[in-house]
Amino acid sequence: MQRWKRFEYRIKYFLENLGFKANRVPVSGISKLVKGDIIAKKGDLEIIIDAKSTTNKEKIIIDLKNLEKLKKFSKGKIPILVFSFWRHRYLYGIVEESYIRSYIENTVSKECRRYVTLTKDILEEISESSSCMELNSKGKKYILMELKNLINVIKEGSVEHDRGQD
Repeated sequence: MQRWKRFEYRIKYFLENLGFKANRVPVSGISKLVKGDIIAKKGDLEIIIDAKSTTNKEKIIIDLKNLEKLKKFSKGKIPILVFSFWRHRYLYGIVEESYIRSYIENTVSKECRRYVTLTKDILEEISESSSCMELNSKGKKYILMELKNLINVIKEGSVEHDRGQD
């Protein structure tokens, strides 16, 4: 099985373990009519995911335009760009800030253009501290977090790590 396909299945199973009904879209990469590699639903929350993997173990370059393309095909679903490094334990997600309902503490801000280069060290720090990174690109804001925390923030308005602390 191709590496990119294994990565899509990894995301699908990850979402199913969180209680989502998730489906992989097999023709998403070649179709002009269908975008998004995975479509998932849990209750009222519907998401569409564009999966990006890399064989690089230390850095990845993300084209934020992919998220804008996905948004055009989302039809009411929340578009999320999901990525990870080769053989890395964490999955990361990027979503437009407008889908986040609450203020997130521990935010690191990064100015970027269309492309953003992210290193494994920075992303691991974000994952381990349950924080996030705000990406500012051409007047739009995006939020990058470890995927499980990102889904919790979108769904419930709070990071799992911070629950019960007032």
